Amino acid sequence: MKPKYLIFTAPLLLFIEIYIFSWIAELLRQQSDIAVIIGVILACVFVVGNYFLINYLITTIKNKKTK
Repeated sequence: MKPKYLIFTAPLLLFIEIYIFSWIAELLRQQSDIAVIIGVILACVFVVGNYFLINYLITTIKNKKTK
């Protein structure tokens, strides 16, 4: 992915991040134990996914600067 495309996809990624975060927060506020467990699992997946996304973006930008 070229860094110039990141500028156009950044608002979409931000919207998706906020939507997923609010969905996870809604699950964590439920009274059901199963909903809370699913929320915790999704929060862990969310954190790991963000780590790999940020790592990918950083390496993409660094590779663009070296070329």
